[in-house]
Amino acid sequence: SFLRCHICDNPKIKFYVLHSKSMITESNIFGVSSYIRSSGKLKFCNFNLVQIASCSECGFSSNDRDHFKQTKNSESKFSVEEFKKGWEERIGTMLKKAKDHGENFYGENRDQQHGILSYDLAIKTFEQIASISKDEVKKFAALRKQASMLMTQAELLMENKQRDAAEKNLQTVVEILEPIFESLKGADSIHVCLLLFQIKIYFSDLQSAAQYMKFMDNF
Repeated sequence: SFLRCHICDNPKIKFYVLHSKSMITESNIFGVSSYIRSSGKLKFCNFNLVQIASCSECGFSSNDRDHFKQTKNSESKFSVEEFKKGWEERIGTMLKKAKDHGENFYGENRDQQHGILSYDLAIKTFEQIASISKDEVKKFAALRKQASMLMTQAELLMENKQRDAAEKNLQTVVEILEPIFESLKGADSIHVCLLLFQIKIYFSDLQSAAQYMKFMDNF
């Protein structure tokens, strides 16, 4: 389906939806899904490659339908004017790269490199939303979304034999989530704590992992 961009009003943003149970998935050690094969006779789709909808005009990118205009009167959940400040400078190089790839990037046949680039744009999008959010709950939600994009991109990087880049993503997730996790409430707090615990175990930082385990035990 086509959606409209809140930032630049581009009406032709392609947003793909995967039918439930159409693909066989496996979760990696961090709970991120990877797509293995289709169920039945359906054509295989590695949905991680195409789930980010990206505006071809301004580069705003997200896998959340609610971040785009679904009707002409849809209101944005963040300040569009604030978002625009400095946005072009931050993503100029990435957006040029995406535009140069044309339909290969904006269509449904993204390869690994196109998919990885789509997450670069989404990571920048949520970083920008977090930076302009005055409301703490909205800021934390944007930071968690940014971390989620980094985790899925890390899975694609690993599939593409780019371990160093994937591990750099994991370190960035720790830098984003560690300062906020104790301020999160309820299930959000547990989810973030568990992810941080898993990342610390992955890097064999057992002392830090034990701290997170203690937090979960006391929850």
